[in-house]
Amino acid sequence: MPGCVEQTQGSDPRDHDTDEPIVILDQDDPLLLSADAVTSDVLTRVMQNAIAAFGTASAAHEYLRSVGLPDAMVWSDFRLGVGDPSLADGLTKADLAALADIGLVHGLHQTLTIAKPGCILLPTVDPREPERVVGVIRLKPAHHHH
Repeated sequence: MPGCVEQTQGSDPRDHDTDEPIVILDQDDPLLLSADAVTSDVLTRVMQNAIAAFGTASAAHEYLRSVGLPDAMVWSDFRLGVGDPSLADGLTKADLAALADIGLVHGLHQTLTIAKPGCILLPTVDPREPERVVGVIRLKPAHHHH
């Protein structure tokens, strides 16, 4: 894999008890972890809207408190967002196509799947560029029965 160094067990003092390769990303390689640059830019914009919507999402705040996450600073540090129809605001057909390529657009009406109200969104980022969103984890509190 270009930009990566692959090592096998026994060749690195940090290795684990496994024969699986260890992949170390080259810090200078422009490769993104799980999204290309265009998709990442779109995800970053969508998450900015989700984070803004989270500010007034009292149901999401109450849910997080009920599962033992009451600290608003933690919510902010993890850049939590919520699903909201406004997430699609400003998206072009090309943006929707990029999101469709990674499974975030659904159906005939091109619905943004992470825009469903009531979902809590956690962005995943490229650790070399923490402001660049490369993925989104969606939690549906209604499905959390623990």
